[in-house]
Amino acid sequence: MGITEKLARLAIESPSTKISREAITSAKLRFLDIIGVTLAGARHPSTLISMEVARQIGGRAQASSVGHARRTSVPMAGYINGVAAHALEYDDYTKSVTHVSVCMVPGALALAEHLGLSGAAMLDAFVIGFQVESHLAKGLRPYLLDRGWHPNGILGAFGVAAAGARMMNLDLQQTRMA
Repeated sequence: MGITEKLARLAIESPSTKISREAITSAKLRFLDIIGVTLAGARHPSTLISMEVARQIGGRAQASSVGHARRTSVPMAGYINGVAAHALEYDDYTKSVTHVSVCMVPGALALAEHLGLSGAAMLDAFVIGFQVESHLAKGLRPYLLDRGWHPNGILGAFGVAAAGARMMNLDLQQTRMA
């Protein structure tokens, strides 16, 4: 079994019943933190530029931009909220991993809103995506930093993809491709 299959299986086959109460509590705190810093960064120039980019790209009004009335597509809402969350650089940090929540929370919120998922389902997916990202980070992060790469965007993409695959009930092959 290759690494993508192992990570995909972790993402979609981990039973929700095995997620600890502590992990869910931590996820709730991470969401509160990121929503707060996203709101604080909602009027930052970088966020306003991102909103203009989303407006020009267009798309269906599927998800919210924190602190703004205008809705946009799921990918653009994740993008705008991610920019706002990181604009003031107050987002959380997980030692030996990266700023996990700044990438994952905006994507998870946008997709969960669009799919009409419960908060519990979103938190479940977040915890599992966090695990996937953490496993990758522990193996790759030193090499990324040594080569000048900032790990947030690289590692965050894997975490949010795993969370998204879980929220969308993707199968193994679809999750591997995500």
